[in-house]
Amino acid sequence: EDADTNYKIEIPSGKTLYLCLNGYKITKVTQNDNYQDRMSVTYIRGNLVLCDCKGGGKLTHSEGKIGQGAYIGGGTFTMYGGEISGNYAGNSSTSINGAGVGGASYATFKMYGGKITDNHCTVAQSHYGGGGVHVQGTFTMYGGEISNNSSVENGGGVSAEYKKDNTINLLGGKIINNTASVNGAGLYLSNRSLNISDNVEISGNTADNDGGGIYFYGKYSSSTATSYSLTISGSAKITQNTASVNGGGGYVK
Repeated sequence: EDADTNYKIEIPSGKTLYLCLNGYKITKVTQNDNYQDRMSVTYIRGNLVLCDCKGGGKLTHSEGKIGQGAYIGGGTFTMYGGEISGNYAGNSSTSINGAGVGGASYATFKMYGGKITDNHCTVAQSHYGGGGVHVQGTFTMYGGEISNNSSVENGGGVSAEYKKDNTINLLGGKIINNTASVNGAGLYLSNRSLNISDNVEISGNTADNDGGGIYFYGKYSSSTATSYSLTISGSAKITQNTASVNGGGGYVK
């Protein structure tokens, strides 16, 4: 049945949790404003494999509580199904990136299915945002949907920053109907390479500044020697995105 929890579900380093939601919700009903004691529903130091055999299951917070759906603290999160939704990150005492899923420098996130939807980054840390997903490590999207998320800063759907030199690979799935109050409503990337191919759809995203679909900041720091690239191939679609200033489909800086 549906389950409420006062505590985060922590997967220790070296351990793997296979979690089938089976159509039910896990709701975190409390919050801890101490950033070091994560406010997330799940805190992944080891490995989490998430699926949902029946559909309708989700990881969420109760109304008015702040916290992420999942935080990858150096381990691996593999998502085959289920929904991460209804999470809000950031308040007056704590700024957090990634309301749906957040990841540290050595985190790995692989998304094959499921939904990351209706998550909201309300107070971002260092302006990176990420309403749906914020990654510092590796992110590969094979399928699923990142939709209807918002960020008060950058990256309504996905935000990826320069903490680690990894390519973000979008090989399938949809990033749709996300909003950003600044840049990159669909995706915001800085000092990262981005590979978009196959059946990816990036559509219906709206930014109040630049880059409705994609905001690509190829070299954020002049001290960084690495060159970064944006590659779009196959049948990928970037369509019907909107920016109030520059680059409805994409903005490359």
